[in-house]
Amino acid sequence: MAKSRSKKTGMTGLEIKAELVRRGIKLVEIADLAGVSQAAVTRALKDSDRYYGHRLRPIIAEALGLPVDAIWPPEGKQKLAQ
Repeated sequence: MAKSRSKKTGMTGLEIKAELVRRGIKLVEIADLAGVSQAAVTRALKDSDRYYGHRLRPIIAEALGLPVDAIWPPEGKQKLAQ
């Protein structure tokens, strides 16, 4: 189950997936852009493994038209907000 976070502290993986779907962007398209498998994109969106997707984050953020920090705030800021 996805962790709950306020918009101030970023988006959950589920929220990111929902936004991609809303915009008609498929995970396989992100995977193709990044040169990775669709499974790698799925794993990068899991809230339990924040480090894994660090190379995919800029690609996902660009696809959504958002800055990376709006989706995944720096670790220090997230901890302060909790």
